[in-house]
Amino acid sequence: MSFNIRRVLFPHQGRYLEVVNDLLNLKKSNEKFKQHSILSSLAVPFQNDRHITVNIVLNSATDVEEYLENIYPQFVKDIAEINAKCTNIKSGVFKLIEGLENPEAAKFFLRRVIIAKHGKRAELIKLLREIRSAMDGSSKPGILIPMGGSSDLVQLGRQLENFEAVDSIFENGLSEEGAENRARMAELSESNMTSIHRIVSRANQ
Repeated sequence: MSFNIRRVLFPHQGRYLEVVNDLLNLKKSNEKFKQHSILSSLAVPFQNDRHITVNIVLNSATDVEEYLENIYPQFVKDIAEINAKCTNIKSGVFKLIEGLENPEAAKFFLRRVIIAKHGKRAELIKLLREIRSAMDGSSKPGILIPMGGSSDLVQLGRQLENFEAVDSIFENGLSEEGAENRARMAELSESNMTSIHRIVSRANQ
């Protein structure tokens, strides 16, 4: 089972691009940080501020432990200097129920946060897996649950090659074809929100 360690940075006003460039420079100079991907939010719910997401996917619980145990002082110092340019930083660990499928030329990342009705998360995940297995193509969404926080939350993450593909997903969400699945999801969920992010840098690039 894989895990996603995620840090979300909210830069000070006027320092957004500076923080993005600092993270890109850190990837160039630090072998450990090259394993991370960097996302820049493009469209987010109005109650959220624009932000930068730094992700790393690790393949086992042992890999998570090794990653945390091998964060050395210079890396901590570099990250602290970037953190100082932010108003807030959030972090979390997510368990991947289904992994992300990654088109080689992906430019955008679509994240959907779903709050299941209390006690219905397992049923919702089962439904999402059914929907995912019926999908064609190479950009099937990952299904993740947080290892801290709400026990009703489920996240979907999907990497897409271009903005036309992003728009196509929204068009499909309005079509009759998916009405049955939307109705089933509505029965199992309290709410869901979608955000769009630009992939600034992929892992190991």
